[in-house]
This record gives sequence, structure tokens and C-alpha cells, in this order.
Amino acid sequence: MLGASFDPPERNARFAEEEGFPFPLLTAPRSMAEAFGAAGDGDAFTRRVSVLVAPDGTVEATWHVRDPAAHAAVVLERLSDRP
Repeated sequence: MLGASFDPPERNARFAEEEGFPFPLLTAPRSMAEAFGAAGDGDAFTRRVSVLVAPDGTVEATWHVRDPAAHAAVVLERLSDRP
């Protein structure tokens, strides 16, 4: 699992540590957010998007997160269906 944000690496590292993330929080270029639908041209802020990438590198699922508190359960349900 990885996380990505536009914030500088130092800020992402500090935030990940403060929140106790068990995964890296990477600094991503705006083009990556646009490619995954997390930002549009001229958007000041990004939207929360989760992307499930299959072992072969293909995108298996994409979620536009509306309720962050409930989102983990949605993703875990999808993962439980995998062989």
C-alpha cells in the first residue's frame, strides 16, 4: 500500500509519522492526480481517490472516496473477494 500527495516529501513524512501510517506517503506530480481523477485542470485541491493495482500492474478498481471513515471497509471487502 502506498499513499500519494502533492505536498513536499518532508511534510508527507511528518504527516505519515504523526498519523501512524504503516505505509509510505509519496510526493506525486499533479499529472498523476489528474490521471487518476483526483484533480482536474486548475483545481486547487485534490479529491480522495483509492486505486487498487493488481499484481500484474493493471488498475483493478478505482474509488472516489466520499466517506473516508467508511472507505477502508469497502476496500477490504473488495480484497476479500480475491483468490
